[in-house]
Amino acid sequence: CDMQTYPVLPAILMLVSFGVRQASAEIVEVPVKNPSFERGLTKDGAPVGWLVYGGLGKKTRFALVDDADEGKKALLIDDGDPEKPFGIYQKVVAQEGLTYETSVRVRGVPGASSRDVNLQMRFLPSNKLHQTSMQASREDEFDRVSVRGTAPKGTKLTAIYLYTRPHAVPKIIVDSVKIVSGMEP
Repeated sequence: CDMQTYPVLPAILMLVSFGVRQASAEIVEVPVKNPSFERGLTKDGAPVGWLVYGGLGKKTRFALVDDADEGKKALLIDDGDPEKPFGIYQKVVAQEGLTYETSVRVRGVPGASSRDVNLQMRFLPSNKLHQTSMQASREDEFDRVSVRGTAPKGTKLTAIYLYTRPHAVPKIIVDSVKIVSGMEP
């Protein structure tokens, strides 16, 4: 087989090889502890399996609510302290070069603002982050919010944060936290 006689053959072989690699990329769910908050709260008031970001105080709290997207419970993040951020986070194992998507279902609280609430995915140890607003568009049903990013070289973990920003006093209900790898960038 002479490549000059069949100049298209190398291009076809490259496309077939690329297609096989793409088809073999598998979307895998990454385990998250207590993703739908069914395991309750610790004696300190944080959701089981999650760490508190910004600290609990007299004006900040987590509460379980019965109106869930998945299961029987969802988590209310109630931040009445405009001085500091507040929320939850947890770290999960991640691998460099893979594209991850973190999603959460959110619902507004009647009569309260959900502005200045974010979903953040931070790759460690590089601290490269991807972030989006979790502002709820409805109070009567849950919406899906997601953020996607590719883990940079050297990545060992990703930390996912559901948190409020300073200078705000929002309330939001969250449920069904999910992380998947193998996504398209």
